[in-house]
Amino acid sequence: MLDNLIKTKEVQSLLMQIFNNPKYYDKTIEEVLESQFVLQERILLLFYDTLFKYQMLITDHKYLKEFMLSFETLLKRLDNVDDINYGVSKIIGKTILKKLGITPEEKEEKKEFVLKYVYEVYIKNGFYIKGLSRVDYYNIRGKSLNKNIFLPEVQELNEILSRYDFNILESQNNNITFNTDIIKACMESINSPIYLYDLVVNNSFISKNKDAYYLKDLQLCLDNLSIVLKELNVNDKDKKRIIKLFKKIWPFYNTESNNIYLIFIKRSKLNSIIEYKENFDFDFDEALYNLFNTYNDFYVTDNINEKIDFSCELPSYYQYKIRKNKKNKVKGIEFIDDGFNFNNKYGKATLFILIGSLLIIIGVVFTIIFNL
Repeated sequence: MLDNLIKTKEVQSLLMQIFNNPKYYDKTIEEVLESQFVLQERILLLFYDTLFKYQMLITDHKYLKEFMLSFETLLKRLDNVDDINYGVSKIIGKTILKKLGITPEEKEEKKEFVLKYVYEVYIKNGFYIKGLSRVDYYNIRGKSLNKNIFLPEVQELNEILSRYDFNILESQNNNITFNTDIIKACMESINSPIYLYDLVVNNSFISKNKDAYYLKDLQLCLDNLSIVLKELNVNDKDKKRIIKLFKKIWPFYNTESNNIYLIFIKRSKLNSIIEYKENFDFDFDEALYNLFNTYNDFYVTDNINEKIDFSCELPSYYQYKIRKNKKNKVKGIEFIDDGFNFNNKYGKATLFILIGSLLIIIGVVFTIIFNL
């Protein structure tokens, strides 16, 4: 579904630009929640959210090229992520009108018809989404989702920490949480498993290196862990064992892949349907934006017996960043250097032109000198 859309030429072309030109990602982010993410990652997640809405509501790829050009224009013209979000809602609305055969002049008149279409397709028959670690993703894909099953090392780690009133699995043992917001689900996957994130970043003892787990930096995480253990007054024997267990657990969840892993389950399967509310007080663009944001909720349960509807694995910015090869390519996306680069597409031709021009100039100079 979403992963297939990302493979299209139009999407790949824009991804290539986003990751190589600051004008596409150097934006103002107001949400504190997002502050730990580098700007490229934040724009990438917004991009995934946009593509997901397109896939759900438009589906037909014949509108994709124009849609991508409109999204690219938003990134170039607007500097604030909230403004870009509102702009995305507008271009989705514009494309829906085309799909439904409604002219721009008719959009206010047929506002409720379009909004009900969005509600039925994207919300009522939409999905709850959960972000997972790589290990959990491959363990449960295509199966029912029940209570979390933890590695023996994780259970031992928690048993030791619990003696110091620091239970990292307490919330994980009892509940499974789903989001309707794909950006939050992606963030959940990036920081999964959450109990490790809580241990080395998301607690009252850590005030620095808040990006340690996101960056997958083992040493920074160990530094943070040492701070936590010191604050908990953990004895030396337990401290050594905790660090050893943490190092043993680390490779299971933090590999070179570092992709984003998502699973999707229909709202209807969870009997969680929010009734539609009419939007008489807003114009078309404002009403559609409110509709997308009003129904962003989450679902918490202790287990789900229904099978997952589908799953997908998406590249993260971190993967793009670290997996460059010598030809400056990453997973099929070519990284272009805006500066002069002898290895870029035009570098060698440009070099020959420069040399040729230089020789011509030298020849002219010598001709002038000899004729004096």
